[in-house]
Amino acid sequence: MSRATPRPLPTALAAVQPRIVGPATWPAAGAPPQFRVDAAGLPLWMVEMATSRTLMETIEHRSGDNYYFGGEIEGVFGTGDRWTVPVQAWRRLGASGLLYYRLVAFDQGGTGGSTFSVDDQHLCDLPRLVVAAGGPLDPSVTAGGAPRGARPGPTDRSRGLAGDRPA
Repeated sequence: MSRATPRPLPTALAAVQPRIVGPATWPAAGAPPQFRVDAAGLPLWMVEMATSRTLMETIEHRSGDNYYFGGEIEGVFGTGDRWTVPVQAWRRLGASGLLYYRLVAFDQGGTGGSTFSVDDQHLCDLPRLVVAAGGPLDPSVTAGGAPRGARPGPTDRSRGLAGDRPA
């Protein structure tokens, strides 16, 4: 389970800042959560999701049970502005209780450069998803499937959208 070492974007695109925004909490027994993706104009992206921050910076100890890298299919680029954790990945990773994630946006089909929503030097700023023990029938979950008390929809902030940072 690894990802290629990203190459920097060309100078003209160096200021590009992709973003990914997801719920603060989600029930483990529920359907997989959905995230908003903003690849900042770059054509392709992948989501990196792991059960610990350490797994984002080193391939040591990564496995299918603690790490995911891909779009709708592991290892395959995503496009568009939404991403739902693939069901199999959710079943494997959701049991951990806490997930960290970031977006990697690519220029030229992955053969050009790439940029992270949160770079390796700022892993302490990774957004996180708390996976709650409740399921869709749990009274702490609303009829729409979102946990009660979940963050409202994204809003602009100076450093990104709501949900970019842990609460």
